[in-house]
Amino acid sequence: MSKRCNEIMPECFVDTTLISILLGSDVNHKKGYPSVAKEMKTGRFFDNFAVETFILTCANDAGIDLSKYGLKPDLESLKVKTKSTTSVDDPQLKSLFRDLSKTGEVARLKSILKYLNDKQYQANDEELKGFF
Repeated sequence: MSKRCNEIMPECFVDTTLISILLGSDVNHKKGYPSVAKEMKTGRFFDNFAVETFILTCANDAGIDLSKYGLKPDLESLKVKTKSTTSVDDPQLKSLFRDLSKTGEVARLKSILKYLNDKQYQANDEELKGFF
């Protein structure tokens, strides 16, 4: 294996083996999903995958005004909201995500996830290419 991909953290041994082979490099194996969650929340990789940046970019691209959802349109303010343990049930975020799911990249992501969930082991390469 060539380099190590520390940002990729599978929690299962077979996942680690599969991902290592696919990437051609070692990955950052963690034992159990609580270890992965802890690393993502408090470890050195905290905030390396900024989903908030994706949300802000998609909202901006779609012309969605975050103030309509009681949110401020800056990264740090959005992080305060999204990093909270109550964000899973936050009605403002849910409303924003429902509206975002009808536009641009979020709509594409939604379509891909729905397709993969519906087709599971019958996914078709040509159909998947159609998403891109």
